[in-house]
Amino acid sequence: MARRKVWARTDYQETMSFRLKQGLIAVVTLCTLAACNTYTPDLLESGDAESTDDGGETSDATLTTGSGGSTGNLTTTINSTTSTNSSTSGGDGGGGSDTTSSPSETSTDGGGTGGGSSTGSSNTDTDTTSTTTTASTDTGGSGGGGTGGSGGSGGSGGATSTTSNPVNPLLIDDFEDGDSQLETPTYSGYWFTAVDDTGTGEVLPAPGGDCEPEDLDPPRDDSDRAMHVSGTWNDGAVWIAALGFPLKNGGTEEDPEPVDASVYDGVTFYAKTDEEDTQVRLEVMITDVKDNAHFAIDIDLSSTWELYTVTWDDPRLIQPAWTTAPVDFEAAHLYKFQFQFESETFDLWVDDISFFEL
Repeated sequence: MARRKVWARTDYQETMSFRLKQGLIAVVTLCTLAACNTYTPDLLESGDAESTDDGGETSDATLTTGSGGSTGNLTTTINSTTSTNSSTSGGDGGGGSDTTSSPSETSTDGGGTGGGSSTGSSNTDTDTTSTTTTASTDTGGSGGGGTGGSGGSGGSGGATSTTSNPVNPLLIDDFEDGDSQLETPTYSGYWFTAVDDTGTGEVLPAPGGDCEPEDLDPPRDDSDRAMHVSGTWNDGAVWIAALGFPLKNGGTEEDPEPVDASVYDGVTFYAKTDEEDTQVRLEVMITDVKDNAHFAIDIDLSSTWELYTVTWDDPRLIQPAWTTAPVDFEAAHLYKFQFQFESETFDLWVDDISFFEL
């Protein structure tokens, strides 16, 4: 009898040991499945869902929507063993945008949506079937935040057009800009008035001051402004007064900067006078002349606008008889024009002065 009891106790212990091992395997397996389980919030419906299977296992899944993402929680109880697993899914990164403007339309291109982040929470397992209670904590990895999509490529800007008046190398000055400088950028000189310092009188514009054009009343055709000089100057020892301009704003009186005017055939301008006794000569100055005996031509003025034309080969364009060093006229060395008054009282209007080609 004693031997039978020993066999029965041993058999019972082996049977209980086998069942305990099977239970532990089941617990470990379910805990592993619970810890590794990843929930996709889109696959679950809002609210709680409870299910029971034949193994007596009860699963309670809860989905809640949090700010910037969603949170899923799973609680599983098996044979007094409780396992909790939580996962958090970050919100998708916003798509970039780009606004394109063109002269005729405006469009906006949306960038792609970046992926969401995923963060696993800690899992705590407690085994109550053994005489010793053990607890373990596993921390899930943090997923990187999604990157917002790149904005669409910017549209090409509208074509830029620049308009400007073409440069006319023939035009010396038409006075429409209202200042004392010649027509730039071809020419850069300034208008001036001058008198023989040994005389007395009054000249307008005054020598040494700004020599600016005046408004025409009435206008001459399409011209609204012209250069005007008037005055009385007497007792000059050598000469009286003058109105003129250098073609270039550079050089010195002894070494002036010339312009090559040999590509042109002469000079033309409009002129008139308000003083019928005015006598004037047009001096055409070249750098070759060293004794002030400049080439000049007499101009007969009237009280109405007249067009005057002077060619380089005009036989009236000559040096004065008193020159001590006569030279040939070289239009390539031209540097200044000057209206020289031969009368003590004078008045002169000049407009639209330019070179010309035959």
